[in-house]
Amino acid sequence: MGSKERPHFRQLVISEGDPTDYRSLTDEDLFANLEKYDIFLDQETFLKNADQCDLPEEVVATLLKKDATDEIKADAYLMLCECWRRFCPEKQTLSIFCDELDLTMELFDKDQLGNEEYLQILLEELSRILDEAVDHGEPPRDVFDTIQTFFHQDLEDFLYNYIALQIDLGFETYASELIDTYFPYVKARVWFDFLRVKLAGDTDFLLYHLLDSVFEQENVSLMLEVLYYLISMGDTEKFLEVTLRTLPCIRKDEQLKELITMLREYIATLDEVDRKKILDLLPEGLSTVVE
Repeated sequence: MGSKERPHFRQLVISEGDPTDYRSLTDEDLFANLEKYDIFLDQETFLKNADQCDLPEEVVATLLKKDATDEIKADAYLMLCECWRRFCPEKQTLSIFCDELDLTMELFDKDQLGNEEYLQILLEELSRILDEAVDHGEPPRDVFDTIQTFFHQDLEDFLYNYIALQIDLGFETYASELIDTYFPYVKARVWFDFLRVKLAGDTDFLLYHLLDSVFEQENVSLMLEVLYYLISMGDTEKFLEVTLRTLPCIRKDEQLKELITMLREYIATLDEVDRKKILDLLPEGLSTVVE
């Protein structure tokens, strides 16, 4: 799936602060804001310029002064993209769609998205775009990597966290559909396998299949997440088993500190029998620190 190189003006804006909501401006106000950068347009003149371009970035390059600062480039880019969205609906491009989804993800993370259904519509459209590219012979992960270049946020991380939230909220059918949709495209598939374990609940086969991969990769971050999950399930036996398998894999002080804190907090919730069972099986030094 080919794409033209795209200036990362949006990243420049976000790095300086939240972008202005240009969608809330009237056409007249939008054009008036562009005038401060010596870009004088109305709808007719914008369309004349856009008629010669395939991408909004090309309109920016045509209309913006070559010596413009990064701040001006970023602001003008967003405004001209808004003009493109309003006046050229037949030319909607991948970059415009990804900017829209990127901003919607950002608003969702900040709890500022009024209608979550809109995010779900965009995620459905994203899956259609990915599937269409694969249908044309592109490898799924290459397609996803190309799409990621259009995003400021980490798309795979967002998908993981969003699906995990759906599971926590009890929307299990929707979460399962999202996992099935995006699993062929993501790199960290073992994390999405973990989501399947959480969906399935108390299923030893899926859990131990996951653990085989986790320990083979020595993925300590995911080991810790599995431990938190086992605590939430109240499964002391498996928690102790996974803890003992995790300890030899820990290489970083912060990971050991996190495990110690987890053990302390979990042990404090147990009765004397289960508490003693865990302490007796932990290495002596760790047992002393945790107790």
